[in-house]
Amino acid sequence: MKWTPILRQLENKHLYDGILTNFVNQNQNIVNSTVFQGTLYEYTVMRELHGKLFMDNVNKVGGAHDGGVDITSTWNINKIHKRVENLMDLSKLYPRDKIPKKIKLHSGTVNPLIHKIAKGENINLDVLVQCKAFNKSKVTPREFRELIGTFNSMVPRSKWKSSVMIMSSPHLLTPDGLKLINSLDISLIYLRIGQLTKNSDNSFDLANSGKLLNYYENETANRLLLGCGINECLKLGLCNDKE
Repeated sequence: MKWTPILRQLENKHLYDGILTNFVNQNQNIVNSTVFQGTLYEYTVMRELHGKLFMDNVNKVGGAHDGGVDITSTWNINKIHKRVENLMDLSKLYPRDKIPKKIKLHSGTVNPLIHKIAKGENINLDVLVQCKAFNKSKVTPREFRELIGTFNSMVPRSKWKSSVMIMSSPHLLTPDGLKLINSLDISLIYLRIGQLTKNSDNSFDLANSGKLLNYYENETANRLLLGCGINECLKLGLCNDKE
């Protein structure tokens, strides 16, 4: 899939706010439309994926034929692990000899990636993201059932263990939604990312809104990423500084 020049620019974190500003300025005539709000939220999510979760190749693919996927990305787990390891010894928090090389979950198994990282292997996960900017309340099982269908239709079974599905919304999960995603054999992450808010002059507050508020891994993703340092990275407030 080809990237447009604007999407190539998204690889530089310093350009995200500029791209968001340009998008707003160039679309003032449709600022109240659902198309504008949805696209603005997708760009906001892309900013947080790259800046907070160290994802690269962040590609906006939303459209009439997106198959339910708004963003795709590549997640180099070694990159985030290395940044955290520079500040703390993750092997003390997660002793390797205490982490099984294969963990049975539900009807399948998960091989924690930390063992491959420890052997010097480079880990790149394929990431599919669906954005739900317009939900008025907590995210329910219905939205996740649709997401499961999207994953099954777009990811062959042979790539399940190297792929992660993400849903992003400004809202919280319902207890039933949480129960459902924890029963899945696919790696699913839920991100609560706020929408951009307007200032009194009708500009958008890029500095203080549109931020990653909550990060949640379902049981499969949690075991897959155990010991890799993602939660520690978020707690430390580290940012992707790729130029």
